[in-house]
Amino acid sequence: MHTKNTKRPDRRGIMNAAWAIARRTGRTLAAALRTAWRESKLKAKLAAGTAYFSYLTKDNGIRVAKGTLREDAITYVPNGRGRPTPAHLLLYWDLDRGAYRSFDRANLLMVA
Repeated sequence: MHTKNTKRPDRRGIMNAAWAIARRTGRTLAAALRTAWRESKLKAKLAAGTAYFSYLTKDNGIRVAKGTLREDAITYVPNGRGRPTPAHLLLYWDLDRGAYRSFDRANLLMVA
């Protein structure tokens, strides 16, 4: 029986994300693929620990962030309705501000 290698990136998911970015933003597929690969690397780093990255904000400013998705680093007590995050947004725990933040996946600029 073949077991899935967890170290390999999910190429199908990356291609699906790239097509979604290209359809939504009007970018070329090549530009959308670059963004989707960056997003894949960011998700892996966020799940593993602390990640440093930057993205465009809604007012066209550049935000440099330090975030994580590890449960042991998150100090959050739910108090809202528990609404799901829209598919085009990437949610992360901001270690500098101590709160959940999200940004448009298409606006990811760099992953350190």
